[in-house]
Formats: sequence, structure tokens, C-alpha cells
Amino acid sequence: MVKIKAFPAVRPSYQEAEAIADHPYDVVSTEETRAILQDNPRSILKVDRAESTLDGVAFDDPIVYEKARALLEEMIQKGELAFDDQENLYLYEQTFRGRVQRGLVGLSSVQDYLEGIIRIHEKTIPAKEADRTNHIDRTGFHIGPIFLIYRASEQIKALLDQGVEEGEPIFDFVKYETRHRGFRIPNPAAFIEEFQKLDAIYVADGHHRSKSAVNVFDRDQQSGVIRESDYFLSVAFPSDEVSILPYHRYLRSLKGLEFSDFLSQMEKFCEIQQLSAFTEPLAKYQITIYADGHSHRLTLKPEYRDPDPLRGLDVYNLQRIVLEGIFHMGDPRLDPDMEFIGGIRGLDYLKDLVDQQGGMAIAMYPTDIQDLLAVADRGDLMPAKSTWFEPKLLNGLFLHKM
Repeated sequence: MVKIKAFPAVRPSYQEAEAIADHPYDVVSTEETRAILQDNPRSILKVDRAESTLDGVAFDDPIVYEKARALLEEMIQKGELAFDDQENLYLYEQTFRGRVQRGLVGLSSVQDYLEGIIRIHEKTIPAKEADRTNHIDRTGFHIGPIFLIYRASEQIKALLDQGVEEGEPIFDFVKYETRHRGFRIPNPAAFIEEFQKLDAIYVADGHHRSKSAVNVFDRDQQSGVIRESDYFLSVAFPSDEVSILPYHRYLRSLKGLEFSDFLSQMEKFCEIQQLSAFTEPLAKYQITIYADGHSHRLTLKPEYRDPDPLRGLDVYNLQRIVLEGIFHMGDPRLDPDMEFIGGIRGLDYLKDLVDQQGGMAIAMYPTDIQDLLAVADRGDLMPAKSTWFEPKLLNGLFLHKM
């Protein structure tokens, strides 16, 4: 039984939403945030990445979280963000490149997370987890919603359609190639009842934020602080509407190995075809690589393919055969030669990195949503950076005060 709770969102007005809403904190760097704030000082990024408003301060310095709290309080005092006068559920619709996805905005239960009703598929990095834990704790707000998915339900779809037709519009604008529309839902009880019929719900994007919310709840339990930290902000989408893009890899060096030697070692595992241009893989069990001005398609041989949902993942085989087996790489998230590139950037970006800096680009095929659900249902974890969901949820449209 999945618990969804209504809440009085803290949010911008219809007119101010476009200016305030912005990227999630983890898809822009400090320098990129500074450039955004120079053009638009009202962006919620000044709160989410408050180190960008300070000089010479690390992102996890305690002063950053105090600054974030002060900036958020200032936005509320100025009326840029205001509390709704009653508890609501909300609908967040995104239209990206002709595809529409509709999500339910509400509060999800920490207890559901602890009991495995909210299911995960990735590990978290301790430093990033600590950063968001401190940010939530010190500001007292959940600012970035957790992107959840659930197995599609005709009953919930009908309620979402009704929410668009009958709900009160609260924002409508185009930003970062995506149309964003929001509605206040007139029948929250019906949604709560339908979600209770679900056996599980899944973290698609926001593993660090969801785990950090749990950490804050644990802190409050230990210290006796009383606030609504037993729920966290979320947007839940049906699995048949979301889109997973590939998550590519860029190796800054081949760890002293010649590219020709790398190809020779890969011949044991893959059929190798030289290409005239660097292109996307055509199907599962394929990657394309670019190095030394040449591109190749590598197709995993049938005897190395595994029907298991986890061991059959392209990212799993890349990790096992290439990163560990050939380059002797441990945790790729911590390796200075590894960079993960979201599929939204395209292959030209990857190719330019190699042309300018050397190394090798690895283009992946997207992970299938059914594989993600199967892995999470079994309690397994995918290799790091297995999925890139697009479009991203904007922060600043809905905030939850604990």
C-alpha cells in the first residue's frame, strides 16, 4: 500500500513561476549556477546551490546551509513564495519533444521507503548524501521533489486527465525545451485511495534526496525534534509515460593501454565493426566507441548475454567486462578518469571531448524501464548512472515545509 499525503505547498504565483523555477541542483555546476543567477537572480538555484552566492566557500561548508536558509526566508518574506491556504495534491504536466507525462505532486512516506514499498535501484555517494541531508535539515524544507514512477494504472490515468480538465491552473510556461503546466487537484481523496492499491513505487531520479530525507527523519527521531520530516516531497509518474535516455561514459585516459590493444581484448567478447561516423547503438547488447578519430560498434556475443534483469544490463556488462576486466577500475563514480554524460547532451558533445582532450567516448543504449522495475523489485542495485530521465523536474514550483 503506497501512502501519498496532501500538503499546503509553498510555491510561486502563476506569474512568478517561470522566473523562480529552475534546474535540479545536481545537473548544474557552481559556475553554471552563477551564470544563471547573473541573468536571473530570482532563480531557486540560489537556495539550492547557495555556495554560488559566496566566494571561496566549499559546497558543503556549514555556512552554505545557513545562507540557503536565509535566502529562502527572504524569498518568502518578499512574497516570491507563498503558502497555500489548505492541504492539496497537485498535478505537474511536462511536454517534451511532443511527449507528455503527467505526475501527481504530494508527500511520500519515509516509512514506505524504510519498508521497501518505495524501491530504489542505485547506490548513493556519501558526500552528496551528506550535502542534501544538511541542506534539508538546516533550511527545514524539501525543495527538490523526488521523481517517482509507478506501474501504469487506468484508474489513476483517468484521475490525472480529470485533474487537467477540472483543476485550477497554477503555472504554465516553457523553459529548457519543455512546457511545464501545474494544477491544483479538486479530488485529492480519490488519488490517495488509488495509490493505496499499488504494491510499490520506485525512485527514478533523486536517490540522494530521498535517502537524505530519511536521514533527516532519523536525526529528528534521535534528537526529539517535532516536524513533518516523516514525509518528503515527490512527483509520481506512470511508467508508460516516462522516457529513459542513455547515460554515456567518457574515459579521460585508457590507463596506459593502446586503443588497438583495447580492441584486441574486446574481440573475445564482442563482434566489432568499424563505422564511418560516431552513432548511437542500435539495440541492447551494443555500445559504440570513439577514440583516436575512429568509431566502432561493439556487439556482445550471444554466449556472454544473460537473461537476468541485472546481469543482462548493458551498463552491468560494461562495468564487468570493460571497466573492471580491462581497465581494472573499482567504483567508477570515484575514478578521476571517468565522467558520466547524460544522453540529453548528444554524441557531438562526447566526440568533442575526445577530439580536444583524448581518451575514449562510450555511447550506451538506453536502459529499459521494465528492467529497472524488475531489478528494484528484487532488491538489487544497478551500476552507477544507469538511467537518465528526461525531462528533468524543475525545482521551486512546489516546496514542502517540514
